[in-house]
Amino acid sequence: MEKPYFTTIVAFSTPSGRLHVGHALGQVAGDTAARYAELQGKKSFFPFGIHSTGKDLIRIINEIEPCKENYSMKRKNYGLSDEEASKVLSAGREEDKVKVLIEHYKAKYEKDLTSLGINLDMDSFFATDETTFHKYTQWTMKKLAERGLIVKTKSPRPYCPKCDDIKAIEHDFSEVIPQGKFAIEDVRIQEGNLLFFRNQNRIVPVYTTRPETIFGATNLYFNPNKTYIEAEIGEQKILSEETNLEDLICSLYKNTIIKTKKKILDLQEQTFFNPLTGEEVPMIPAPFVKSDIGTGIVMSVPIHDPFDYFFLRNIAPELINRAKTVINDSAGNSISFDAKEISEENLEVQRKLTYELQEQAIMSEQCGPYAGMSVPNAREQLMKDAQEKKFGGKIYKILGGNFFCRLHNDQKILIKVSEENAINYSNLEYQQKTKQRMDSMKLFPLKYRQELEEIINTRKAKPCERKAAHNVGAPSPFTAGKKIEALADSNIYIWNIMDLHQH
Repeated sequence: MEKPYFTTIVAFSTPSGRLHVGHALGQVAGDTAARYAELQGKKSFFPFGIHSTGKDLIRIINEIEPCKENYSMKRKNYGLSDEEASKVLSAGREEDKVKVLIEHYKAKYEKDLTSLGINLDMDSFFATDETTFHKYTQWTMKKLAERGLIVKTKSPRPYCPKCDDIKAIEHDFSEVIPQGKFAIEDVRIQEGNLLFFRNQNRIVPVYTTRPETIFGATNLYFNPNKTYIEAEIGEQKILSEETNLEDLICSLYKNTIIKTKKKILDLQEQTFFNPLTGEEVPMIPAPFVKSDIGTGIVMSVPIHDPFDYFFLRNIAPELINRAKTVINDSAGNSISFDAKEISEENLEVQRKLTYELQEQAIMSEQCGPYAGMSVPNAREQLMKDAQEKKFGGKIYKILGGNFFCRLHNDQKILIKVSEENAINYSNLEYQQKTKQRMDSMKLFPLKYRQELEEIINTRKAKPCERKAAHNVGAPSPFTAGKKIEALADSNIYIWNIMDLHQH
């Protein structure tokens, strides 16, 4: 009687350099399972492969070039002698260099793993960049599409302007270089509202968490201790605090090429026009304006914000007299604060109380098409209109850390809204099927079961394509000039091994 088969699958090593303890841990666990199966009278199959798609190999090829800084040290770190590096670099085309590098790591990994006593089936070896595997990847992606699991997503994503491509900020930092201290769990993308005040062909994007209050704006604030830059993009000029300029341009424009750029030293002398009321408002210096978020320019609404009232009361009281009420209660009374009770000590308490009351209120008759709407609904509708009618937009920033591209070390990673094909991991039907399959699995340690179920429940649609240039992988069956993203094909390569073995 033929022995029953037992297939052991572990994550195939990504050739990002020499094997490390993490690789050994997975391989030792797989080898232990395979040997235990043999002791139970089963025919064990423990395949070996390299997950070679993505950008890791391209990065290695780029960094071991003799013209690159510290290339000798990089070669050593990647486990390459000068002779081996020269062999890779002399292979010709980029794809040929990749092939030579994969062969190098295949031999090196096999030697290292077998020296640990791991019993791999090297006859089954394959790398995920091979043409035959590309066909399988494409076929599988088409099957997912047939079942409605490939969807279009539009979302802000980490982006390198020099690569003109999306970058992943993940625990292994295979595509980005972190700068300074940070905690990966604190890294997130911040989205902010912008309203465009104007002066001739110059746009001043004003950052605000309450865009609906624009009808009561009396002036704009800037921080006199910061540097402000005017940049020309196409036929338009845009103004921002210097450290936010790149984030702003990347958030708002498809073409991010800056034609001209200069410092602005006379902001206090300039006025700008409110895009909704048409009123001309001055720019006033205010040291409290933060530049780590938004654009370093905010609007002042003294009737509905005690901070604005307190600041203007001493330096520009005439602006307070021009202020308009834009948020009322159901009886038509202004939702504001008692100006006589305002003091520097209670500003934060007064602001919190005022904001809470305003969230339950409605827009006044002075708010045009938004009059009578609830404040939350007016905020949402106004920003929708702002983007459609080009008097506002969104700014996106990475919070929690600064990151630079591994291929272009001087290029900071920005955020760009990207429309992409994605695998819909949030599909409830397939989430349920996955959990049912998990119920029949033996998991060690047992505590991982709850963690895995939580992971399944919280998955979202994840983009599955990348720009084809300088990216190893299967050509996308959906979009010309794109390749299947590395983690998208790693979700399915283990099925391939099992199918090959069974047939």
